[in-house]
Formats: sequence, structure tokens, C-alpha cells
Amino acid sequence: MEPILLFLDIEGVLSVDGVDTSAEWLDKHNGPVYPVQGARQFLEVIDRSPWIQPFWISSWGQESTLWNKWSKTRCWPVAYPLSSNRLREARTQFSTQTSDGKYLAARWHSFKWDQRIVWIEDGFSQETEQWAIKDGRVQLVNTYPPIKDAVRNHWRKGIRQWNINLIGNALNIKENIEVSS
Repeated sequence: MEPILLFLDIEGVLSVDGVDTSAEWLDKHNGPVYPVQGARQFLEVIDRSPWIQPFWISSWGQESTLWNKWSKTRCWPVAYPLSSNRLREARTQFSTQTSDGKYLAARWHSFKWDQRIVWIEDGFSQETEQWAIKDGRVQLVNTYPPIKDAVRNHWRKGIRQWNINLIGNALNIKENIEVSS
């Protein structure tokens, strides 16, 4: 199986505050999270898939690994945020002054990676979309439904029925993951 470098966001992907999710506490210091149905199973499947090299790319920073503890999976490396030194180096290396730290973190951590890159996020910056267009290794999976589809089909953001097949195909996951609509 071809190796895949995965960048995975949390808010808007695994955790969505909404009418169909209930609050949970991952630890006593953080506020509640709202895991979507299938979030735990999704993390378990990723962890069992040796061809997927996962990185957290979330505003949670180092606390992203609380999700690994919650799902009883191994702790994955955290790509974002970059240290101030690495951020400076990334801006120099990629000749940009962008303020999009997630974009720079993904570029930094995938620079020497020759295989496929999948990034799952609830919306991407213009720089990120341009990078994906120019770099054939990169596949972006947006868990924020287009407005017209969200209204017409009652689609919600996060890992859902409307995008789980796309996510599974992007990651070469054959296992069925039960998610809500």
C-alpha cells in the first residue's frame, strides 16, 4: 500500500458543536468537546493503518494528543504550530510571508515526503488550495459542506455521511466507519 502523510484537524472535523453531538470532557483543564459519531472509530482505523503517517494540524497544538488518549491510540506527532524559528525557516524556504501557519506547517513537515499527502480540514486558505493545485501529491478534503449542498441536503460539517467515502478513498481505508448524516 502506498504511504500517505495525513494532516488531520480537530475542530470542524472530529469535534463539531451542534445539535447532534453531546459534550464530552477529554481532561479536566479543557472545555467540552463535541465528537461526531464515528470520530473514535476513525482515529482507531487510522492508527491501525500502517501506510498512514498521521500528524495533528490543529489549534489544539500539543494538546491534540488528548484525542489519541481519548481514542486509546498511540500519540501522533503534532505539526502545528511551528516554533518561531521553524516558522521563519519555512517562510524563507518557501519564499512566502503568508500568515497561514497551518499551510506553512504542512509544507514544512511534508517537504521531504515523496508520496501522497492528504489534509483533512474544515476549510482551506487560498495558499493551501494553490499548493494542492500545483503539487500533485496533495489532496485536500474539506469537511465544511458547500453552502448550497448544506441547505438543500441538510449536510453538516465534520466527518459525516456525505464525505466519509471521499475520506476513506483518499486514505485507502476499506473499513466501514459509522458516521451520522
